[in-house]
Amino acid sequence: MKESKFNLDAFREENIDKLKNILQDNQIDVLNKIQKNLKLHYQTAQVFRTEVEMRFSVLNDGKYPTADAKYYQAVREQIVHFTNLVFLNYEYNADQIKLKNIKDMIKKHGLGIRRIRRDIERYKELKWDDLDVEEAGIKIDMLQNKIDTLKVEIEKLIFIQMEREKTADNRWREVVTWEKLCMELIPRMKYSILSCEHHQPGSYARRMERQYQTMLKSGAKGSPSEAINITNQNDMIKKLMKNGTLDPVPELPIDKAVKEVLANIENDNNYIDDEKMYLPIRDLAEVGKLRTPSQIEVPVKSKFINDKLDTILGNPSNTVVEKKIIKSETDILEDEDPTLRVVDKDEIVINPQVPKVS
Repeated sequence: MKESKFNLDAFREENIDKLKNILQDNQIDVLNKIQKNLKLHYQTAQVFRTEVEMRFSVLNDGKYPTADAKYYQAVREQIVHFTNLVFLNYEYNADQIKLKNIKDMIKKHGLGIRRIRRDIERYKELKWDDLDVEEAGIKIDMLQNKIDTLKVEIEKLIFIQMEREKTADNRWREVVTWEKLCMELIPRMKYSILSCEHHQPGSYARRMERQYQTMLKSGAKGSPSEAINITNQNDMIKKLMKNGTLDPVPELPIDKAVKEVLANIENDNNYIDDEKMYLPIRDLAEVGKLRTPSQIEVPVKSKFINDKLDTILGNPSNTVVEKKIIKSETDILEDEDPTLRVVDKDEIVINPQVPKVS
């Protein structure tokens, strides 16, 4: 088993004994007997979804009947976990600073206690009476209580940080596994890889038809409002597609270029491995920095998306993509699509002056 990176001191016997303030002695004895199991179960308990659940429960054919629909749901799932991972990191870093501040405060209170004790030893020299000595003793007790409270706060923060590390580890796993599923789905996609809206007319039409047929087969056992909602949505999307209001947007040259870039990145399925991690990068601005085992290099300037994407999507009939993909010397990619031509520049550029060849 992979050695845990988490601080598991909370499961040590002496720390379990600290629960005696909230539990009975016989309850503490039971926890100490199962201490090793508790530690193991904490490390192996499921957090978030497994790959099995991602495939059959999230990306099910009922809600996401096409590869495009599945892809964009996978993208949404991935970004939610990555965003939460970023915010979790902020919280973790803030509490690391808080831990340091608490430790410094404990040192400060400790110095205060030492000063007061030194003054008590010099009470005659300082001309203290008995009340002064008693007051000094109370100050020591108060400072010691503050120290003890801060030590409890440190123990709590350490456990919270351990929980955050475990959560972060599993959010990372979700991000990477969703990436794996995205890369599996890309070759089967029929529509844009840059706009989720392009596939939706066809995907939603299939989804609503399936829900409608399921409702009919089940005898409309759901609530009347649910049946009305499914029927209305199914009828409406059929109407919109029939009159041409909603049409699936055909794949654009830029979509094909991006998919080819991704298809030529070695599709290593061993994403989560104790020895290594291979993570394909879909961001065009980052693809140029990636070197894979097959020596594929795709130089792309980061302004590619920011400056050109609106032009491409806004005028799909008058755009071609010029690109250069460098592979190993013995394996040069040849493009069959006449709208994509190899150029000498080490970047992907958009040339809206050249019309697409039909």
